[in-house]
Amino acid sequence: MLKNLSLFLLMVLSSLALQAQPSWITEAVPGAQKLGGGTLRFIGMKIYDAELWAKQEFDIERFTEQPFVLKLTYARSLVGKLIAERSDKEIHQLGLADEARRKAWLEQMIKLFPDVKQGDSLAAVYIPGKNLTMMRNDAVLGEIGDPEFARAFVSIWLHPNTSAPDLRKALASTR
Repeated sequence: MLKNLSLFLLMVLSSLALQAQPSWITEAVPGAQKLGGGTLRFIGMKIYDAELWAKQEFDIERFTEQPFVLKLTYARSLVGKLIAERSDKEIHQLGLADEARRKAWLEQMIKLFPDVKQGDSLAAVYIPGKNLTMMRNDAVLGEIGDPEFARAFVSIWLHPNTSAPDLRKALASTR
């Protein structure tokens, strides 16, 4: 009886785990699984939960060479323009682009990034050498057509000099 109950619970939990992974993630990155996750806080306030979806062999030290999905689920409402401006500031602090290029990217981010409310998710689909595809609540939001932008944007979270090193570590640590 206990063996049957254990088997039943294993099947239920497995199906719940599969349901938790949106199908678009494995379509974008075949073989992807959730590798890690963490929470970004600012002055103690929870801003969002982040998840990294990639193949099991993902190496964070070579993140720009591998496909992955970075998904953020917001804990509070934020204005899209402010998300874009903060992203620009992070790219600037990492020294990943000159001012002219960042200005062009900022204009594109302001057009693309929506306002979010608690529970909304935004995700970046990163494929090396390709445009960055943005998702909102598991639907395509749009693209920014510059592979250099794609690399700079995902560096906000995964670059060794990120402003959130604990989050970076958490994103790549759950295996």
